[in-house]
Amino acid sequence: MDRASPDPERPRGLAPGTRVRVIGGLLSEQIGALAALRPHERVLVLLRLLGGQQRVKLARNAIEAVE
Repeated sequence: MDRASPDPERPRGLAPGTRVRVIGGLLSEQIGALAALRPHERVLVLLRLLGGQQRVKLARNAIEAVE
């Protein structure tokens, strides 16, 4: 049985809709939802800021999945 190799663009454990915590930068400790994976180690995260939901583009290593 031939298994497909993992997608190199999809970091392990992260998929759109995953709850994430920002772990670096000015938005550190904010909790949001991963909206999309982008090329060049970038992600789009939905965060509640300024009285509404905002899309924020971050470096992949600036977030971690939360339970």
